[in-house]
Amino acid sequence: TEFFRGEVEGTLVWPPRGTRGFGYDPVFLPDGFEQTFGEMEATEKHGWEAGRGDLGLSHRARAFALFARAKLGAQ
Repeated sequence: TEFFRGEVEGTLVWPPRGTRGFGYDPVFLPDGFEQTFGEMEATEKHGWEAGRGDLGLSHRARAFALFARAKLGAQ
């Protein structure tokens, strides 16, 4: 079994900010940003905006990219 781990560094804030997302999103502030995940648009948080070359802040997308590189030779 192999594991591919995607991470996003940040801090917890109180009180919660924003109503988007679920779980810890309103209290998680990613490093280098002024908005919590609960305040961000989905395209900023998940990085799926057309033409955008990075993976945004999605830990799932980052883990999948590691998997794709390791198993599929994807860039």
